[in-house]
Formats: sequence, C-alpha cells, structure tokens
Amino acid sequence: MLKKIPEWFWMIGGASRFFAGLDAAERSIVQRHVQIGHDILRESSSRFVQLAAGRVGQLLNLSALGADAGVSAPTAQAWMSLLEAGYIVHRLP
Repeated sequence: MLKKIPEWFWMIGGASRFFAGLDAAERSIVQRHVQIGHDILRESSSRFVQLAAGRVGQLLNLSALGADAGVSAPTAQAWMSLLEAGYIVHRLP
C-alpha cells in the first residue's frame, strides 16, 4: 500500500531543486518509485546491497548476483536499476 509522502520530503536533501520543479502528476510518479524502492530495499536490502557491494570493480553478472541473493536475474536487474536511479550505484560502460 502506497503512503502519501509528506510535502516537506520534497524540499529536503540535495535534490530539492529537482523536486520543487515537479507538478502533482510528476510527484505522484516519483512517490510511487520511492515507495517501491523503499519496499524492495527494506525487504532484502542488506543481502542484495551487500552482495552487490562485494562486486565493486568486477564485471557485473546479474544472474550470479541474483542467485546469491536468492532472486531471479530479472529481479536482480530491476533492483540494480532502482539502485542506479537512486544514485546508490553507478555502472561504468
């Protein structure tokens, strides 16, 4: 269940200028992604993020990462995309 993110949330942190320029529909989309990301990271963050962090400086094999974390490769890809979107992970080309 999605919860309404308080108005003050949009004005804190380094991204406040970005969020300040969003209209209500755009904020709703961001809110949904933030909530989904929060749910994913809350459920399995420690294991998945720790395993991903252990692969720093290596070629990323999402199938192996997913298997180690106990999820499928597509799920690992989705979670990695969320980590990238949140500027937690940056993949080099």
